[in-house]
Amino acid sequence: MSGNQNAMPAKTQPPALVRYEAMCKAIAECHRVDEVKETKGNLK
Repeated sequence: MSGNQNAMPAKTQPPALVRYEAMCKAIAECHRVDEVKETKGNLK
């Protein structure tokens, strides 16, 4: 969501939206970790 120029600051966003954005970031991080693990597994 970093590309959204119209995003409100976190202090003014509804709590559910803040949690949603945190969830999206966490999912993206998990996906990156899974890709690294898969790549390392393919090297063996």
